[in-house]
Amino acid sequence: MKKTALVSIISFIFLMISSLVAWALQFSGIKNHWLMWGIAAIMLTTSIVVAVIIRERPKLSAINLVINAAATGFFIRAWYIFRGYENSFLTMFMVCLACMAYLWLFYAINLIPFVERHFFAFFIGYFIISGIAYIAVIALTHTTFVSTFGYYMIIETGFLVALCFEANTFSRFLRLLALSTFSVIIVAVIIAILFIAGEGGDLDVDLTFSPDATGSYGTAGDGGRRRKPMHDRVEMD
Repeated sequence: MKKTALVSIISFIFLMISSLVAWALQFSGIKNHWLMWGIAAIMLTTSIVVAVIIRERPKLSAINLVINAAATGFFIRAWYIFRGYENSFLTMFMVCLACMAYLWLFYAINLIPFVERHFFAFFIGYFIISGIAYIAVIALTHTTFVSTFGYYMIIETGFLVALCFEANTFSRFLRLLALSTFSVIIVAVIIAILFIAGEGGDLDVDLTFSPDATGSYGTAGDGGRRRKPMHDRVEMD
C-alpha cells in the first residue's frame, strides 16, 4: 500500500477523532480552560509512557494514535473555552477536509520531477510560504475555523515528516506515524503560552501559529542536490 495513501487515511481519522472529542466535550460541563488543558496533558504523558513500553511492538502504536488524537481534542476544547468559542461538528469536519486538501496539494506538487529531485528544499519552502500565508489570513480574519486549522496543520506537518523517513513495513511506518503525532506537544505549548499571555492582559487578536519547518521539523536532506527516490510503498506485515 502506498505511504501517501496511508498518511491520508490515518491523518484524516486522527483529525476526525480529535474533532469529535473537541465537539463532544462542550457537553462535559467543564468551564475551566486550565483544567481541560491539564487533562489533555495527563493523557499525553500517558501516551509517552505507552510509547516507551510498546517500542518493541510497533503494531500496538495504534494505541498512541488514539490517545494523542483524543488529547488533541482536549487541547482544542481548552482553547475554545478560553476564547469563548463554540464550533459545530460540521465546522470541525470542514477544517479536517481543509487539512486534507492541503496535504494532497503537497503530494501533487511533489509529483513534479524537478520538485521531487529537490524534495528537501521544497519541503522547507512549502511550509515557510504556508506560514507566511497563514499569518496573513490571521491578520485579516477572526474565525474559529482559522485557529483550529492552524493547530491541525501542526499535526499534519508531523505526518509529513514521518513520510520523509524510510519504512518498508506497515508496522514500522505505523510506529513513525504514531511518533509524529507527538507534535501535539507543540500545540499544547502554544495554547499554554496564549493562556498565560491572555491572562496577563487583553488578548485582542486570534494568535495561533502555522507549522514552520525551519525550526521544529528539520530532517536530514541533501541541500537541494538530486536524491535517491524514496519508496512510496510499505509491505503489510
